Amino acid sequence: MTSTGASGATPPVGAPMPSGIGGAVADGAGEVRLASAPRAGGLDRLRAALDAATTGMPMPTATGELPAGVHHVAWNDVASAFAGNPRRSELATQLAIALNELHEIGVQRVLVGGSFVGAKSYPGDVDVAVISHDRAQSLTAREMTSAVAPFANEVHVYPAEMPVANAATMPGVRAGETFAELFSHDRSGAARGVLLLDTMPRSIADAAIDALERAARTLR
Repeated sequence: MTSTGASGATPPVGAPMPSGIGGAVADGAGEVRLASAPRAGGLDRLRAALDAATTGMPMPTATGELPAGVHHVAWNDVASAFAGNPRRSELATQLAIALNELHEIGVQRVLVGGSFVGAKSYPGDVDVAVISHDRAQSLTAREMTSAVAPFANEVHVYPAEMPVANAATMPGVRAGETFAELFSHDRSGAARGVLLLDTMPRSIADAAIDALERAARTLR
């Protein structure tokens, strides 16, 4: 699948990823820089958060943000709520592409956080935490990046259950915090909501992209 409406040059596979949410970084080989292998505590916390997820798109807060917690939503809810201008439509298209590419390598679910699921009119990118423990063998950060970067270069993927290497130096972040936990608060430490999305097979992703492109023509 090729990217539709992606802006900017697509970095080659293996190139460093952009800084993305909260200052998370990648090394020169294209790997997200991780502190260690997943820790049992972080994985247990992720599973607990997923078990407590609500179903359906919640009402936004007074400031237009998602309420705290994990919210399991359908793709149509995402397209309706977060693709309301040309920039957001472009990013939503890239997210649909990324959900298909991740589906192709065995990912079942992801968390989407950051400004794309907030009130910002023109988000810079889309931040995705891949729940790789759904597979019998966890994906590496390189596999995730290699799957997504050539087709959706403004979607930044991180391993949800892995600790962030530089967490202790980041405002509002605790040492040992996972990427999933990083998504669940802002830089002040205040709680924020994240979306839980299922990945898409090719036929569903193609239909989603077609619908976004039709809707985008009315936004221009």
